[in-house]
Amino acid sequence: METLNLRTDEELVALFMSGNNEAFDELLQRYQEKLYNYILYIVRNNDVADDIFQETFVKVIVSLRQGRYKETGRFYAWLTRIAHNMLIDQFRFEKNENLMNQIQEQAEIVVIDEAHHFRNRSSNRYRKLFDMMAGGRQKQ
Repeated sequence: METLNLRTDEELVALFMSGNNEAFDELLQRYQEKLYNYILYIVRNNDVADDIFQETFVKVIVSLRQGRYKETGRFYAWLTRIAHNMLIDQFRFEKNENLMNQIQEQAEIVVIDEAHHFRNRSSNRYRKLFDMMAGGRQKQ
C-alpha cells in the first residue's frame, strides 16, 4: 500500500480526483485539527464549529469533484478560504435571524399597544354611550 502521508497536497488532490478516497482522508487528517481550531476560535461554540467544519469539508469535496480547485500549491489557504466564507454565511444567518426576532418582538409590542389603545378607546366610547343613555333617561 502506498504511503500517502509523504505526498504533497496537490498530489493528494489529484489522487482524490482520480478516485482515491484515501487521499482525501490524508488531506482531512493533515488539516482537520488546525482548521477546526481556526473555526472554533472565531465562533466560540463547539456545536456551531462542528457544523461549519463538516459543511466546509462537504463543500471541499463537491468543489474538488467539480474541478474547481486550481493547483497553486496552496491547498490549505484554499481550504481556509472556504471555511472563512462558511463563517461569513453563518454570521449573516445569525444576523438575519436576530433581525427577524427583533422585528417579531416589535410587531408583538405594536399589536399589544394597539389592543390596549383599542380597549381604552372602546371603553371611552362605551362610557360616553352609557353617559348619554343615563343622561337621556334623566332628561325624560
